[in-house]
Amino acid sequence: MNLKKTGFNFLKISISLIIVYLLFKNVDFNLMLNNLKKVDMLYFFLAAFFFVVVQQIFFILRWMSILHFNGIDISFLKIMKYHYMSILFQTFLPSGIGADAAKAVLTLKYGKKSGAINSVLISRGMGILVLFIFALLGSFFIDDSNNMVLFRCSLIFFVSVIIASGILIRYNRIYNFLMSLKIVSRFKKIKYIVKNFRDNMDWKLLLKMFMYSVLIQSTVLVIFYFMTISLGINIDFLSILTYYPVITILVLVIPTINGIGAREYFMFYFYKDYIKTTDMLGSLSIIGYTLYLITILIGLIFFIYHLIFRKT
Repeated sequence: MNLKKTGFNFLKISISLIIVYLLFKNVDFNLMLNNLKKVDMLYFFLAAFFFVVVQQIFFILRWMSILHFNGIDISFLKIMKYHYMSILFQTFLPSGIGADAAKAVLTLKYGKKSGAINSVLISRGMGILVLFIFALLGSFFIDDSNNMVLFRCSLIFFVSVIIASGILIRYNRIYNFLMSLKIVSRFKKIKYIVKNFRDNMDWKLLLKMFMYSVLIQSTVLVIFYFMTISLGINIDFLSILTYYPVITILVLVIPTINGIGAREYFMFYFYKDYIKTTDMLGSLSIIGYTLYLITILIGLIFFIYHLIFRKT
């Protein structure tokens, strides 16, 4: 098993390195530097504020709600500490959902295992649902070409499947049928997720999770908008609403190191009419990773504090 994980992690590292090399092998670093020198600091600081503070507060509140529902009573300050620490740990975990795993581990001592894991599963699932909904809403304001119609129909299908699945597993017959399927029986993780979700489903909680997820993903779009404006890239906000959620989903699916490489490739693909050169793409990526680095440093401060004062 460890050999398989090592091999899969090596694959992720390889994919990230290959994509980055192919994208930036001919980049002009002097142009990248010039782009960064011309950054509008007002929009950069707005992006930083929404990324480091506003978005993280929504993440914390969403996580806190599901933890409390599962009987894990942790204060806001402790959840904030664990949240920023999980971002730090994600940096060293070769996975797009490393922060979720870190959160589950950090909160295990405060309650039962199922509650800690359920808190991150529901948060992640609701976030993905909102991403699909955002992309679907935005698609109605984009041109009605054949590709867009197909894209829209695909989104409608995925949103319908997610919502219908969440509703139907409440019924015993349907739930027992799903549990009897070979694909579910064969993969214990899928069986665990379905069972855990059903046992802890509460419509008021799900509605609250949905609202927090809407706030979080709205903040993500605003952050990306401020980042592009800071570099003088004027992307239509409807295009951001439509395609950036899709980019986020694809980054979660493609096996890379924390989305490195995949994120840049899909931004270049979906926004090729706006981001026309790799030096501008590189500059945009550097701004994004700078914001992420600031958040990591906050996580490092909390981690050092945690090591010094372990009881808290």
